[in-house]
Amino acid sequence: MEMCRRWHRNMNSAMGNGQRVTATARLGFYPLLIAHCALLCITTPCFAKTKLPTGPLEGTEFYDLAAPASLQAVVLHRTVSLSWQWIPPEPGPEFTSLGYEILRDTAVLTIVDKTAFTDVDVPIGTHHYKIRVKGGAKENGKKTAHFSDWSEVAEAVIQVACNQVPQIELNVESSKKSFQGTPRLRLHLVGRIKWPAECHMTNPAYHIDSGMGSVLTKPLSLDKKGRFDEIVDALAPEDEFFSGSRVFNVTVSADDEAGGAISNTFELQLNEENPYAPTKVQPATE
Repeated sequence: MEMCRRWHRNMNSAMGNGQRVTATARLGFYPLLIAHCALLCITTPCFAKTKLPTGPLEGTEFYDLAAPASLQAVVLHRTVSLSWQWIPPEPGPEFTSLGYEILRDTAVLTIVDKTAFTDVDVPIGTHHYKIRVKGGAKENGKKTAHFSDWSEVAEAVIQVACNQVPQIELNVESSKKSFQGTPRLRLHLVGRIKWPAECHMTNPAYHIDSGMGSVLTKPLSLDKKGRFDEIVDALAPEDEFFSGSRVFNVTVSADDEAGGAISNTFELQLNEENPYAPTKVQPATE
């Protein structure tokens, strides 16, 4: 097999340099060698399989490879399918590693070994893709690193497919309606957040406005179907003390690509009991 590779390089080099191939070579040895190599290519790979570069290439750097051509970007929803063409140099280095580096906007996404790649869950907006080739080789026992220029840019526009904000169902139960001494209040939040399949819901949270100048906001945990069932502290002993009564407003919010949504407001009132209020006397029974 090594003889086939060496012959292939020498023939390409001779023809590329305008050298004449003798009649003996044309009619004698070379046809037999061609047939031999063709048979080997059927039963074994003609070229040693290269691996993907997994990190920075080592050795002397050469920017001697042709840039990938005909880069195409096809958009479907939030998926971008890329394809391009690249012809290896002949003669060229015997690569020990070789791959196509993919750049989206200003960051390298990945490196692949084929002239196609699918980018999924691409953010909304306009994106620009470029491809370059990089490969490592060994020449005369020394490592070399070979690169191409970046390809021409292919543009992909991801539009908002989501056109409906989340829908929120909320029910709130209070642990108490009145208190004596230090006020404390726990709430039981039950409900569900629904959103269309083409949307990505984010930032589920509950909000408790106690009317004291600040709003308590914390993340809300959901199951796979968007349901929630949580007990939360609306008022803890360490919070600001108050007397009399206080009104609490409770809401739940969530976002998707179409915008933000907020539930209906649940209003709860917590009253301080009067310790001096007369107690009701139960009538005596005979």
